[in-house]
Amino acid sequence: MPPSNRPSAGSNRRLHRLIIAKLPLHSTACWRNWAATQAIMRTRQPLAHFALCALFWLCLSTTNTPAADSSNHWAFQPLAPQMIPSGKNVSRIQNPVDAFIVARLEAAGLQLAPGAPPPALLRRISFDLTGLPPTTEEYKPSASSIQHCIDALLASPQFGERWGRWWLDAVGYVDVLNLDNDPGNLTVAADKWRYRDYVVDAFNTDLPFDQFLLEQLAGDELTDWRNAESLTSETRRLLIATGFLRVAPDDTDVDELNTPDVHQTILQTTAENLAANLFGLTLNCARCHDHKYEPITQRDYFGFLAYFAPAYQSRGWLRPKDRVVTDLPKSAQAAHAKQIAALDAETDVLKKTQQTIRDRYRDQLLEARLPRVPAELRDEAKAAARTPFEKRSEEQRRLVGRFERLLRVTTDEVRAALTAADKAEWERLDKEIAAVNARRPVPPQIHAVFDTAAAPAPVHVLRRGEFDQPVEAVSPAMFSVLRPASAANPSAHAGATTGRRLALAQQLTAPNSPAAALLARVLMNRAWQQLFGRGLVDTSANLGFSGARPTHPELLDWLAGEFIRHGWRLKPIIRLIVTSSTYQQSSSATGSPVLARAQQADPGNDLLWHQRLRRLESEQVRDSLLAVSGVLNLRAGGPPVLTELRPDGTFAITSEALRHWANARACGCSRAARPWLSPANPPSPASATRW
Repeated sequence: MPPSNRPSAGSNRRLHRLIIAKLPLHSTACWRNWAATQAIMRTRQPLAHFALCALFWLCLSTTNTPAADSSNHWAFQPLAPQMIPSGKNVSRIQNPVDAFIVARLEAAGLQLAPGAPPPALLRRISFDLTGLPPTTEEYKPSASSIQHCIDALLASPQFGERWGRWWLDAVGYVDVLNLDNDPGNLTVAADKWRYRDYVVDAFNTDLPFDQFLLEQLAGDELTDWRNAESLTSETRRLLIATGFLRVAPDDTDVDELNTPDVHQTILQTTAENLAANLFGLTLNCARCHDHKYEPITQRDYFGFLAYFAPAYQSRGWLRPKDRVVTDLPKSAQAAHAKQIAALDAETDVLKKTQQTIRDRYRDQLLEARLPRVPAELRDEAKAAARTPFEKRSEEQRRLVGRFERLLRVTTDEVRAALTAADKAEWERLDKEIAAVNARRPVPPQIHAVFDTAAAPAPVHVLRRGEFDQPVEAVSPAMFSVLRPASAANPSAHAGATTGRRLALAQQLTAPNSPAAALLARVLMNRAWQQLFGRGLVDTSANLGFSGARPTHPELLDWLAGEFIRHGWRLKPIIRLIVTSSTYQQSSSATGSPVLARAQQADPGNDLLWHQRLRRLESEQVRDSLLAVSGVLNLRAGGPPVLTELRPDGTFAITSEALRHWANARACGCSRAARPWLSPANPPSPASATRW
């Protein structure tokens, strides 16, 4: 049934943009339906929204197949030289960015809004480049001081923290290892913050993005770190960079979750996050079948996974605590290993005593539950429950999984059943184990990704995506729609490694390759989004067939080309955009007949006749309050400032951290929500926010 009330204008406009983005790809029948829908909308009837929805699904159904000519889709085209247009109002054209915008405005009979007042402009630039308000010394009225402030802000340490934070949010960086569903029981990863500092430093030094990507995908394959006597600062930096591939939730430290299906999920999540952030393509559908909306086959999907399989293969799987590189000289590693072995022997004795108590109470609890298991399965179920997880057969694992709520006895359940004497003994053993662990030396560690075998197991296409239903074997390969005529073949590099990820990184930024063109478009669209609130392509996480079309395709391609011509450096592009009249115009959309006419002609501001009004982000709100109060600590780098869960359910920054008032980007980050920022909708690393 159609809705009984007329939907909001904003809701209709969003559907309008989606349909307009798709119509050029569809049949004339869609255009006829679109004309009818427009007529319904003009009547302002409640049926309008229903008609828009129906037409949108009609548009989807006409391209619900990868058979559409993928070679003609704009995002997959090579970058062609773009001629900079000339406009009539040359006084507002400060650089080529303005030339493209003004040309479209003049074609529609519109013009840029007046420039923003210098104080408002300075505030906008300061928040966009550093996430902080300008200082009182920076408030100067002259245009020359604006240019000086832009250069100073781009060179400030806070620039890397601000723009690096977006990259970290995009890849889903957190300071913990596991899913952290229980905020009171987080496993903070020691030294994982080193990757965060690497990213911030890369943005501050304007590390070329092709090198930035190469180091993150294959830093371990650029140096023979396994055979080095000790790690040099450069080797250490390259290994830290691979933390880029360590952001997927990994709970395999828990025995019950250290299984092949979980291993496969971690591998898939790693590859899917990477593809979505670098290519702006939705990849998940191709896990089970050929993609319905994008030119990505299931074979493409698993060929892409094969690049990362040597580091994440199920056979010889490394748990999170073992997927590290110990930053010790080889001469000291033997003594360190001996010391650890001696401490392990002490804790093993204590844990064995504790396990004896646990087994006794586990058996008592099991005996009470077994009558609820079918009689013919009780003996087998009892034996399976008593068998250690790693020693269970496949049949025993299936049986325990079937009756998990009956057969699985948790440590908390055992604790609750302990007698007073056994509880005292248990607590004594806990204290002794903690005392031994306190003597355990913890050398610096690097959370890195590296191949676990030079000859990895083959990767197969999985029928319907099921990990235990392999079909045909595949070799590592880029998606066919992005595959260059001659791709780099994986070969052995720098010791015991396959070279697969290195070959992938080289393909992604190879000159004139389809992948490099798409990558540059994605990055420039997201940079534009950070400065204007919306990208030139509205669906910044999806530049494929099912995404929107660019409002200014020539400008997007010109920016992508400039980005590559500037050596994949981001700061020159940001400087170019923020010095343009388009960026510096007022955000006011009212106050004159010219603006009123523009509001009628382009209510969605797609042509950028005024700067978009944007609210401050959650972290900016918090840090601004501290900055204007004069108590914000701008320290950069180092371990995160952790929060603690109070008994009443609220979170608090620890008292030591409270004395320093660290900025929000230094506060510990987990996939769980941060209630102290939630009123302003902070990014959620739980799903790897797409910029």
